[in-house]
Amino acid sequence: MRHISNNQSLAPILPRFASSRLHPSKYHPLWITASSGSILETYRQLAAALDVDTKSSSRAALLRIIRHGIYELVNKKIRS
Repeated sequence: MRHISNNQSLAPILPRFASSRLHPSKYHPLWITASSGSILETYRQLAAALDVDTKSSSRAALLRIIRHGIYELVNKKIRS
């Protein structure tokens, strides 16, 4: 593990360190940035993390897209 000086934060390192311990055939961490923006922006980030096209500006449509992306990811993991 790398040395952290007193003025550096552990926040960006700890989640990636913890996820590096997870077995890749069982887990697929998705990285999104915390923001004070709208829920729509969070949905777009989540869809982008799932490598899904995000042209819609409808929350309902984005939720369907995200659900489908998660469904595809789970099916891919099950088949592997």
